[in-house]
Amino acid sequence: MVELNTFYDELAPELQCEHPIAREIEGFFRYWEINNELICDDKVIPNFYPLKRDVSFQLFGIEPKRHTATDSSGKALGYSEEHPITDLESDVDALKSSVWSHDGQNTEQRLAFAQEVLGGIMPVIPKTNALEWFFVPTKDVTYLR
Repeated sequence: MVELNTFYDELAPELQCEHPIAREIEGFFRYWEINNELICDDKVIPNFYPLKRDVSFQLFGIEPKRHTATDSSGKALGYSEEHPITDLESDVDALKSSVWSHDGQNTEQRLAFAQEVLGGIMPVIPKTNALEWFFVPTKDVTYLR
């Protein structure tokens, strides 16, 4: 399996669509085209458009601080993160309840647009990807220290 996301920007041409939701849809198709045609990875291509719900998560009530390095054209090269917990005993009071939020109205507007564009081609299915690969509690805890 190839983690295309780590170098996708190096391979992907500029998106042509101007509308933000249309760009998301175009990006979805471009991702799979690049994965199949250039990488020759054998991931299964979904037979539906997975519309990402507008969901956010803030771990322990702490806003992550990420510093991104860019090249001369403005493309991201890498990043570093500031770890808010340096000593658990003295910093424990900084930890609050984690917060999930969902903007249902925005999700519904994006869903309606995607269904209008893709309705006759493929189903549009709202998905919450926050619980997939990158939602790993141990990874999130290591961010803190």
